[in-house]
Amino acid sequence: MGDGVFGPSDYREFYVVEVAPQDLTQWTRLLAPLAETPEYTAPDQPLDWWMTRDDFASLQFYEPGTLTGRIHGWIGVSQQTGRIYIFAFTM
Repeated sequence: MGDGVFGPSDYREFYVVEVAPQDLTQWTRLLAPLAETPEYTAPDQPLDWWMTRDDFASLQFYEPGTLTGRIHGWIGVSQQTGRIYIFAFTM
């Protein structure tokens, strides 16, 4: 995303990691829970692997830093599917 200022542009990143549901504890044990539920965010172009707005409500949310090195965004974990959704962005 361009911001109209000379130099690097801001960006948004979307990832999904699929793990066996029984392994989710190992993936999340070092993550810090978010204090508040974030807003639903999706890529501009629909992707079949990104969760729907309805599925978003069932996720457990964590701070992004441990897995992404970013301070902005969130990690959403689905206990039912074993998917870890990651959204990170710059400002």
